[in-house]
Amino acid sequence: MIIRNKFTDSRFYEVKETSLPESREMIRHSVNAHHSLEEYPGFKLQENLLEAADIISREASILAEMLAQETGKPVKLAMDEVLRSQDAFRIAAAEILKSNGETRRLDTSPSGLNRITYSVPIPLGPMLYIASYFSPLFSTSAMTASALAVRDSVIVKPSSLTPATTDRLQKIISEAGFPGNSMQVARTSGFGNVTKFLVESREIKILGFSGKWETATRIAAMGGLKKYMMEIFGNFPAIVWDDADLDMAAEQIARSAFLTSTYTGHHLQRILVHQDSYEYLKNRLMEIVSHFRVGDPMDPETDVGPMISIDEAKSAEDFVSVARSLGGNILSGGTRTDSLMMPTLIENIDTSSYIWNNDVPGPVTMIAPVSSMSQAIKIANDAPTGISASIFTSDMNTAFFASEKLAFPTLIINDFPDYLPDSIPISGSGKNWTYRHGVRYLMDEMSGVRETVIKR
Repeated sequence: MIIRNKFTDSRFYEVKETSLPESREMIRHSVNAHHSLEEYPGFKLQENLLEAADIISREASILAEMLAQETGKPVKLAMDEVLRSQDAFRIAAAEILKSNGETRRLDTSPSGLNRITYSVPIPLGPMLYIASYFSPLFSTSAMTASALAVRDSVIVKPSSLTPATTDRLQKIISEAGFPGNSMQVARTSGFGNVTKFLVESREIKILGFSGKWETATRIAAMGGLKKYMMEIFGNFPAIVWDDADLDMAAEQIARSAFLTSTYTGHHLQRILVHQDSYEYLKNRLMEIVSHFRVGDPMDPETDVGPMISIDEAKSAEDFVSVARSLGGNILSGGTRTDSLMMPTLIENIDTSSYIWNNDVPGPVTMIAPVSSMSQAIKIANDAPTGISASIFTSDMNTAFFASEKLAFPTLIINDFPDYLPDSIPISGSGKNWTYRHGVRYLMDEMSGVRETVIKR
């Protein structure tokens, strides 16, 4: 597989595809690594996790440049992803100290008299993680650190568009001192025989996936009885009320809607603004967007780099064309040069139309006025996907009302709409995820429990 620089289209990285016989060996090695990890002492796991974090820290600039070339993410945003990846290993190392099980009395019912039980977490077994091209270093780091912390071995199948940082992460895991083959990488494009074999393998006990709904359902149908951890891509709304700090809201919304949105599977795409504040916020967003620098992701001054491929950029451009045909007013951007999509803000889209809720790649966002909080919440909740929502208001009663009524597992108040720290349980709600994210909670998802009941 030849990986190209997403801005220059020059050859950036080349890797040999994994063959079907090699994938069979991977399964065998992963089972053996799982058994080795089962006997591995906790203090060594903690040392290895911290060493992996230290290596990532030492190589931060190199990793950020790799990300910029293979994803198109501006290097200053890529550095944020590197630091977040480092944190995943540090958090996992800290959580090991807390995962010692618990002891409980059973005399809450007559049948439990004179009995106690103690429980300890146990690994479930080898994990397969099918990663996407969105945030490839962080998503793989979070999954891998969490799995290794609970002694599950991991096989990662990265996107064929972004295998470079995953390959480097595998070397970091080895250099950090983990048992051999604790993390392996299956390098293959598409959903061919290798991926099919790995998904169907009975030795794989946990199957993680980041991507589209259609692919997730296909994987679940093929994989049989396993623990599934599915992350479905989607978009989320921001609500801006008339009592909000509008300048602050505009700055934070612009960052989430136009800078980070191109490089994450969950992005701000719908902005709902109280009608009395609509014109001001709209104009502030247009002003902010006009100052964004679009271009070479290796330039530290670049704000928006290329999309992952020309095809994805064309999809964003086509979305804008459809929006225009439906009466949408293109307030900024709307044009494409190769894989560079200009940050685009669109108004006059019917919020009950399919295009309002339809997921669009890239730095494209829609904005609409609303007259009441009930209307804003109804429009926000109509979306088929979404892991979070945000609201900007100075009235905490309004914020708590929204928290109770918005059908999203996470609500962000007066902060970046895509602020999702890795220390909180970002929960699945049926809309996007079938598990809880956040390193500690990933560790819980990847563990079983062994109970021992004792009669005195």
